[in-house]
Amino acid sequence: MKEADFRTWLEERRWNGEPLSPKAIYGRIRRIARLERSLIDLGYSTNDLDTVFAEGKLETLRNDIKALTEVGTDAVRPPASLVPQASDPTGQLRNIYAVLRQYEQFALGLAPNGDAETAPDDPEEAYWLVTARNGDIDGFADFIASHRWSLQNEGRYSAAVRAMQPGDRIAMRDYFHQTHDLPFESKGERISAMRIRATGVVTANPQDGLNVAVDWTPLDEPRTWYFYTSNDSVWRLDAGKELADRLIRFAFDGEAQDYAWWLARQP
Repeated sequence: MKEADFRTWLEERRWNGEPLSPKAIYGRIRRIARLERSLIDLGYSTNDLDTVFAEGKLETLRNDIKALTEVGTDAVRPPASLVPQASDPTGQLRNIYAVLRQYEQFALGLAPNGDAETAPDDPEEAYWLVTARNGDIDGFADFIASHRWSLQNEGRYSAAVRAMQPGDRIAMRDYFHQTHDLPFESKGERISAMRIRATGVVTANPQDGLNVAVDWTPLDEPRTWYFYTSNDSVWRLDAGKELADRLIRFAFDGEAQDYAWWLARQP
């Protein structure tokens, strides 16, 4: 994907006369990146979308994605890399198909607003980090086994819990500080960290401000993230902002953390 050029193209695109928000642009780029990671799983010889275009297989790819949206059964499941953990991936697939059409227009050199969008995208998925604690104990095993995440009491985080929507991405983590055995030089300073233990998709929200149903996937090995952290029980990541985007890619896409980039920004 020609990410920088596609981003510029999207910045010139309009919906109802208004420019796309940074979050909407980020969502479209992430969908194309997710599609690229899945190309080999879909039967293509490369995970480079531009190569697929150059080989004249664009129409085949479009038809493949469209067919997946129309299956409606478990007979043919899209690869998990394309729609991770989704029990009903139809909405995600339709959004991927829509943004693939936009990338096609970009790749063909067409104007960003050469077509008239007739309907908005489905709501953008949100990204949440939640604590693995359940009161004073480690609630990880119970949350995984019961396919849920919850607060014990209604309070400052209840509004955020009510804001979670089916299809939103969620990760469960521990918060801590680390001084020794860091994967970078800290000059003995105490560094804030989060240990990502599971990721999932919100599947239902009873709107009680306490509980959400989640399709969890525990990580085989927890992954530790440093610097940009929060100890809040519920933390909504501001997709479209660089710091949050880097954490999103680490937590949900398995991207490695660039320690040098973060160290250069420490006071």
